[in-house]
Amino acid sequence: MLNENDTFGHLTAKDIMTKNPKRIQSTTMVADALNMLEDFAITQLIVVDNDEYKGVLHLHDILKKELYNGKKTLKEMSFLDHLEELRWLLVRSSAAVIIMAFAAIL
Repeated sequence: MLNENDTFGHLTAKDIMTKNPKRIQSTTMVADALNMLEDFAITQLIVVDNDEYKGVLHLHDILKKELYNGKKTLKEMSFLDHLEELRWLLVRSSAAVIIMAFAAIL
């Protein structure tokens, strides 16, 4: 771990990367992926099919999808709709940060 006085100037990605990231299949349900993110206090999962890299699923991807799933498009939303969506995005994001911070402390 880095001390308060250390800098990143001498570090490479290899020095601090996650060596064995958690992986899921592309057919994994998003609810199951979200449970994994919470269980392991992580924010992203590597998506694979038959051990072939397909992409990355990030917590923000889930939040963005949830934000607009089945709702009005941005052009159809009123100013108050935008404020309400922003409020809930901030609430969910804050909750995620608090959960991750609490998990890091444990």
